[in-house]
Amino acid sequence: MTKKYTFRYAHAARGESPTDVTDTQRSNPPAPACPQTGNLSNPQAWPGMVKGLEQTEDCHFLTVTVPEGAAGTATKHTAAKPVLVWVHGGAFVSGAGDSLLFDTSVIAEEQDLVVVTVTYRLGLFGWLGTHANLGLLDVISALRWVNRHIAEFGGDPSNVTVHGESAGADIARALIVADGAEGLFQRVALASWPGGLVEDEDGTRRAMYAAIDRELEKLITPESSTQDLLDYEATVVNIAKKGPFKRPSPMPFGITWGTDPLPTFEEHLEALAAAAPRVDMLVSYNCRELAFAAQQLGFLRRFGANPGTPGATFTRMFIDHVVRKQEMPLSTRPVRELAAAQRRAGGRALCFEITWGQPGNPWRGAHTSELPLLYPTKAMAESSVLLRRRGASGDEVFGDLMSYGRHLRRVWGAFTREGAGADLGELPPAVLKLEPSN
Repeated sequence: MTKKYTFRYAHAARGESPTDVTDTQRSNPPAPACPQTGNLSNPQAWPGMVKGLEQTEDCHFLTVTVPEGAAGTATKHTAAKPVLVWVHGGAFVSGAGDSLLFDTSVIAEEQDLVVVTVTYRLGLFGWLGTHANLGLLDVISALRWVNRHIAEFGGDPSNVTVHGESAGADIARALIVADGAEGLFQRVALASWPGGLVEDEDGTRRAMYAAIDRELEKLITPESSTQDLLDYEATVVNIAKKGPFKRPSPMPFGITWGTDPLPTFEEHLEALAAAAPRVDMLVSYNCRELAFAAQQLGFLRRFGANPGTPGATFTRMFIDHVVRKQEMPLSTRPVRELAAAQRRAGGRALCFEITWGQPGNPWRGAHTSELPLLYPTKAMAESSVLLRRRGASGDEVFGDLMSYGRHLRRVWGAFTREGAGADLGELPPAVLKLEPSN
């Protein structure tokens, strides 16, 4: 059994950096979500992402999940528990720390961890324009709260791992070199890092941000409402689709290098190398990441709706073709190169391919597929097209997540406890594979 506690970690007016809350201002779970349009790029994969959650710009809350009896029990005779801080993904415009599609209770109980989920500002409230990197500053503020208070819940503030997924992985990577974040965590676990979509060696992304900022200066005023800022997201997306800025993904929002608290893009590579010896790294990618993008195509969604049918077979073959063409440059290679760079700089890194997926499901192994294994819920098992298995009920799919996922949760737990040198035990190839370190 576990218990959940929700707390405010900061206050922040629109456009302002967060001001830490230094005491424990308890709230009622679940934490609210940042306002978002609900126009998900893949709604059938994550149906009801923020269903049941209040949406407010005043969203600076975190939730602590502790194994039963853990809170306040760490003494000189009982070791404090490792801490896993989860930073959700969602292309910087969607999601919430307390989305009812995810449950941190299973990994907390199985692996004897204290788990913290963070809600931060999204879209034009936390990224781009005059609000650039405010979402990142929110996460740093939450980590300071963890550093001050997690011992009260049996957690060890000197043994903290930040787990980011997708956009959350990009945030976690940026934390390594962000001013004010050093010492607040010891490890990062980067799942489905979208490196091939967000890196900016040629400066195209920076030029795109400059064009977006010029347009936002004309639109956003002190009188702009919450709905106005949500509506202006369409403007950002339209600019990102134009001419030289055309992006191969629906992710025009993101990290702005050279804006507080981050170094410039050129400087951050050197800073990552300098930090490598002090921050262990786990990186992972799913075996068919780009199947997630293919799921956005309406005709494929129709053909692939029922696993085991001829339409699903066609869809799987079509996606396999796309994966063979684009998976390596956009997904697999950037993750592998990230781990290799960490090792070259004298740091330790583990790199995994997550191989699990439902047999016959054309979306098996898609981007985000590791999340229901790590944080399983019946809501996801019953509703996500990523998890359907022909003839299986929602309860049976949930059983799959519990049984197959325990291997992934064990690896995450071992890394959170001991870092990249942990004994991982036997790794079933039907769930994940550890890539060679050379």
